[in-house]
Amino acid sequence: MQLGFGTLPAGIAAGTQSTASVSLADNDGSEVTVSFGAASYEAAEGGAAATVTVRLNEEPGREVAVPITATNRGGADEADYSGVPATVEFGATET
Repeated sequence: MQLGFGTLPAGIAAGTQSTASVSLADNDGSEVTVSFGAASYEAAEGGAAATVTVRLNEEPGREVAVPITATNRGGADEADYSGVPATVEFGATET
């Protein structure tokens, strides 16, 4: 999985650790990869929310719960973000 920051608010810049990769090893020996649907997403403060797509490259063959984290950057705090789930769950035949 490739995690990264979307479009950051004005005055906020990404640091050197702006991306991270995580892979899932499937139980049949193949590797299932999870990724975001786009490299960045944008939402205006006080405006419509961004819809973020999370997808698997193939069916996992079992239920999979992918943890999601949101990291506050710069002057942002918890009140600036809402609706970020702790996990995204996929069924055995979902991608």
